[in-house]
Amino acid sequence: MKKIAIFPGSFDPFTKGHAHIVEKALDLFDEVVIFVTSNPNKKRMFEVSAIVAILEIKYEELEKEGRIHVCAMPNTLVADVARTYGAKYIVKGIRNATDADYELSQADANKWLGGLQTVLIPCDKEYSHISSTLVRSLLNVTGEHSESAWLKANELM
Repeated sequence: MKKIAIFPGSFDPFTKGHAHIVEKALDLFDEVVIFVTSNPNKKRMFEVSAIVAILEIKYEELEKEGRIHVCAMPNTLVADVARTYGAKYIVKGIRNATDADYELSQADANKWLGGLQTVLIPCDKEYSHISSTLVRSLLNVTGEHSESAWLKANELM
């Protein structure tokens, strides 16, 4: 039986840190479903459809091999996406203790909702400072420092 995991997130934008977690997850699981979510409490910089399109291009070869699937299902619980793909696991990347505390509370909810086991994957130190929030902040810089901010943001994506 294949071990399939869901890697959910808003990925707004998808960063090198996210890609690092996907690489680690592929070492643990036969298939990884990258589920691009929408959080109604967050204002997006990039449309979900744009993120999906970028990820489909980035992971085209692995999709052809059946190792990665990219999806977005509006207003859908992670547990429901897991059932759709036959996944029993959720993968979440963590950078620090704050991330771990938050993800552990989410893990309890997903266990209750869908019987899903959450696997927390710590990022390597070189990725611990990267967050989508930081990238969005850099991309929002205007004025004389905007070019250097955009270049820094590009290094993280």
